[in-house]
Amino acid sequence: MLKFFRKIFIAFILGVFFAIGFNVTMNLVIHRKRKVITPDIRGLPLKKAIEKLAERDLYIRIVGRRHSENIPPDSILSQDPLPGEIVRKERPVKVVLSEGSELVYVPDLKNLSLQEAEILLKRSFLVLGEINKVYSNEYKKGRIISQEPEEGEIVKKGSMVSVIVSKGPSTISGTFLMPDVVGKNIEEVKDIFFDMGIEIDEKNISKVVNNRVPDGTVLKQIPPPGELIEDGSEISLVISERREIKEILHVETFYFEIPQGPDERHLKVIKEDLKGKEVVIDSIEKPGTKILKEIKMYGKAKVLIYLDDTLVEVKKYE
Repeated sequence: MLKFFRKIFIAFILGVFFAIGFNVTMNLVIHRKRKVITPDIRGLPLKKAIEKLAERDLYIRIVGRRHSENIPPDSILSQDPLPGEIVRKERPVKVVLSEGSELVYVPDLKNLSLQEAEILLKRSFLVLGEINKVYSNEYKKGRIISQEPEEGEIVKKGSMVSVIVSKGPSTISGTFLMPDVVGKNIEEVKDIFFDMGIEIDEKNISKVVNNRVPDGTVLKQIPPPGELIEDGSEISLVISERREIKEILHVETFYFEIPQGPDERHLKVIKEDLKGKEVVIDSIEKPGTKILKEIKMYGKAKVLIYLDDTLVEVKKYE
């Protein structure tokens, strides 16, 4: 009888150990199946990053946005957890999206010294680039005659601005210094060159439509200001020609998609054309919203797109 109970007791103990072992083994298997390795989604466009995470039963959570010189807009700038970490399925991967390069306006450097220009460029997050020096009767020695890009142009932060600096009046006889005639009326310019003994050939004067300045205003000159020229040198000028607004009206289709993200965005779109500036869109939009709008434009135009008061894109129309 005692042997019988002993056998039952041993069988019971073995059964308990088997049940515990089976339960532990199953938990390990199930637990292992519920874990995955975090993929590397850095640098990927948002849509591809979402798809790659979904393959491993993970989802994305946007926690911020930052400007980046290297990562395109709406692509993954950073992620948490990092690639290679083991995590549970159905958990979020926090990401920071790139807003692309930050854009700034180029300041006016004309008639400044190089030191003054460097200070102003630094305040605008720009860098002084190539420096060329030419003679000039109009600008004092050491003063900036012209710049590239020009004042008001929109460029990336950290861009270089090249300048031409005056070396003062020329002391070389038998030569002339090319004056700065941009912004002057063509008749006034002809008088300036006549006094220098230079006659401008009409075939070297070209016209472009521009209703922002008076008719006949010089917009571009070749050679540039300060260059040494001789009697008989060929001079080319581009002057403005005003036209009726109706002649240059065109309608363009504007398209923009609000980037994906957790929050609504403030969209402002400003049109700049021959008639001036105009706000054509100013609204709060949900992520992923597609904006399609026909905009009337006059002559050459550009459209500036702002998200949350930050300039993110410039579209140009001819």
